[in-house]
Amino acid sequence: MDFRQLEYFRAVVDAGSVSQAAKNLDMTQPPVSLAVAKLERELGVRLLERTAQGVRPTNAGLYLLRNGGRLLADRDRIAGTLSQMGEGVVGDLRIGVEPMVINEIVADVLADFLRTWPPRCALWAPSPTRRGAGVPHPASRSRSATRPSAARWPAGP
Repeated sequence: MDFRQLEYFRAVVDAGSVSQAAKNLDMTQPPVSLAVAKLERELGVRLLERTAQGVRPTNAGLYLLRNGGRLLADRDRIAGTLSQMGEGVVGDLRIGVEPMVINEIVADVLADFLRTWPPRCALWAPSPTRRGAGVPHPASRSRSATRPSAARWPAGP
């Protein structure tokens, strides 16, 4: 089973017929029919009930539609995140500053950054016991940031 087969299967179910799915995919009917038939052979189960009025999914087809849809969505999400990583939009941003500088100079900038990127941002405070190690900053657990709670680092030992 591959993503292409899942996409064709979903298109056939959505369209209600193989010929309409092929038109929607800007393809001819034979490759779509062959891909769905191969998928059924590989899985060892009938996925579509074929009638004179078109096709509709069997119980196995409905199961594949639900779970295969999740696979396709996961693939798209992973591909999107990797693309953003390649563009430098997603990844690690590390800033090394003294705690006093954080509280007085960088606090507003960090708070604005956390408001802009809340679901993707986590702050790490330096560990007092291991050089270079870190612990999650309490502000990174919330989705929004205000200057005092999000921008202040825990006091050192």
